[in-house]
Amino acid sequence: MYDFKTLSYADFEDLTRDLVGEALSLNFEGFCPGPDGGIDGRHAMGGQTTILQAKHYAGSSFSQLKSEMRRARATIDCLIADRYLLVTSCPLTPANKIELAEIIGTKLKQSADILGPEDLNAMLRRYPSIEKSHIKLWLSSAAVLDRIIRSVHYDFAAQSREEMEEKVKVYVPNPSFNESFDKLEKHHVLIISGPPGVGKSTLAEMLSYSYIGKDWEYIPIRSLDDGFSALNDSRHRVYYFDDFLGQIALDPKTLAAKDSELARFIRKIRSTGNARFIMTTRAYIFEEARRLSDHLADPQLDMNKYILDVGIYTRRIRARILYNHLLARSTPLSFVQALILSGELPSIIDHPNYNPRVIEWMTDVNRLQNVAPDEYVGTFMGALDNPHNLWDTAFRTHLKPHCQHLLIALFFMQQYGADLDDLRIAYDALHAVLCEKHRLSSTPKDFVESIRILEGGFIALTGRSASFVNPSLRDYLSDYLSDFALLRTIAPTAQSARWARNLWRHAQAIDLGDGQHRQLVLSLVPVAESFRSIPLFRQSHQDPNSLETRDLQNAERIRVILEWWLVTGEKSLAASALAYAENPAEPFRSWRDLEDMTNIFLDLSEAEYDSLPDRKKLLAVLEKTLIRFLQEGLSGEELTQMAAAVDAADGLLSDHAKLDVADGIRYQIEHTSSMSYQTESLSELDDYGRALKRLARHSNISMTELSHALSLLDDRRDEIELTIHQIPSPSVSRVAGAEPEIFSDVDLSNLFSPLLFRQHDQ
Repeated sequence: MYDFKTLSYADFEDLTRDLVGEALSLNFEGFCPGPDGGIDGRHAMGGQTTILQAKHYAGSSFSQLKSEMRRARATIDCLIADRYLLVTSCPLTPANKIELAEIIGTKLKQSADILGPEDLNAMLRRYPSIEKSHIKLWLSSAAVLDRIIRSVHYDFAAQSREEMEEKVKVYVPNPSFNESFDKLEKHHVLIISGPPGVGKSTLAEMLSYSYIGKDWEYIPIRSLDDGFSALNDSRHRVYYFDDFLGQIALDPKTLAAKDSELARFIRKIRSTGNARFIMTTRAYIFEEARRLSDHLADPQLDMNKYILDVGIYTRRIRARILYNHLLARSTPLSFVQALILSGELPSIIDHPNYNPRVIEWMTDVNRLQNVAPDEYVGTFMGALDNPHNLWDTAFRTHLKPHCQHLLIALFFMQQYGADLDDLRIAYDALHAVLCEKHRLSSTPKDFVESIRILEGGFIALTGRSASFVNPSLRDYLSDYLSDFALLRTIAPTAQSARWARNLWRHAQAIDLGDGQHRQLVLSLVPVAESFRSIPLFRQSHQDPNSLETRDLQNAERIRVILEWWLVTGEKSLAASALAYAENPAEPFRSWRDLEDMTNIFLDLSEAEYDSLPDRKKLLAVLEKTLIRFLQEGLSGEELTQMAAAVDAADGLLSDHAKLDVADGIRYQIEHTSSMSYQTESLSELDDYGRALKRLARHSNISMTELSHALSLLDDRRDEIELTIHQIPSPSVSRVAGAEPEIFSDVDLSNLFSPLLFRQHDQ
């Protein structure tokens, strides 16, 4: 049962025309909401005219609906119609319908032509294609929302039902949804690309919701490692990787390490009917990635067929986005009136900088506290003229330094949010240095006070995690933190390897000279020396008996230190890299260190590292660790990486190391059966088999032994295939009849004018 509360007035009118038209086999003309003479739908044929009027009063009392119909009586009497239909979202009893019939008068031929929400729900059950074609309706159903909330993997929405309903309310279905859905179903992979703030993440979430509604599992991933570990061909899963290339600028080092893994993961997803993979990225970052990456530019992979560019909205869709936000975000009536009566609606809708993110900001009552109604239109236009000023004024003028310091600390934490305990550690160190430098007073309560002030307006708190309330704030801070002096001041305050690495990546992305890059890295030398004392894990807040990742893994830390050495040639950094390899913060483990350690080992053979002090010692330590990995249980993905490493490093290995490698390969062959039961992924088994064939060339494994191992993998494949069952993908029906391409200023005025009177009806 739907209560229709998530639909706007315009959405409700669209639904009633489609639904009642389907039920009566009539094709209703649509009219924009506004002074339409009591007509929201009209069908005229053969000299017979049927008029449909929709009254969206979900959440309102019956007395309010009666009052509205009494006001409308004169207009109804003037209608030239053979049949008048009233459709409302206000719950009705039989007695209510009789009362309404008396108010409406002779234009109503029978009380059955008054339709309430119970009648609409009955029609939806009879005509499911109409339900599917109205995305906002079925996404907001209690059943779908319950599945989303119950989804085990739905961790970036530790969102409440209310928050999810708000997202659905402001969403405006547009051709991008149908196009993206078709592309995802055809290729199983979708890359949603576009400028910042155009709704990439919103579209991705709405697509994900549609799959959850059909009992698919939802797997949001923060890295490809998360994705590989979750592969399971016997389960129906939709994977979502938001801003998979980063939010601010492309990180070439990370891309070089991960682009091949992305290509492999895409191939795995394509090979199964039980997986879908949705990614979002900023268009300019993705284009740069394809320029730099041979894997992403590979014609065989053909990334172009997965890409959907979003951000080009028709005039009608732009208008509906603003309209929905004004309704759903409870923008004060005085502001709405000022906006509509100003005559500036066309200027806002047609503005070259129109962006849903600006619309969200300028309709949020919490952000309008310092704006008077008569200033609203000018402020709105100013925000569109220069969106950068939205955050600049708020950050520089309205925030005290101790709040600014917290946002700076958060900027260099993880992109998707920071544990509050870790954030406090980073903040305390940075805050102390900046307060001393600028002679500011500070107290032990500054962190808690800053969190209290910033929550809602600048940061969002979810459980024990803090994140920026909007990606545009991160964009703004990226510009603000392009100050070399500031970066050099705060660099030594880094309390984690990730924070230091992120600061360095940020510095690489901005326009600093080589000399300034070197100076910045020199200020990070003490931080590199502290890497061994920084733990990799912490106790989980959810389960005290388990651990969760806190910081960069071992091999990632070594990579960062070596990268800094390349910039400076500083001997102490070379010493730190070797010391960490010999005595890491935690023992090396294949599942977290294999990929990076393999790349480090191969990089060290390049000429740029010829002058690295103790290079041979470091190679020996890494070689020993990699061989130990080969003598342990490895997944198909890990074994694939190991096979590539053994092939590439064949000429670098000592004779003794080659014997150890051969022993490790024999171990993998002999334990194929037990290894195969550690996965539920058919593609993982395929990878495992291909890797065994490659590795067998580096040992004295016989063809009989290899064939036996491969047959064990085939047996496991047969078992998994027996467990695979089909769950239908969501189906999306197109709304009958195309939207008119022309959306005039009169149409625009008609859409918004009811808000002058109905802003608080619901």
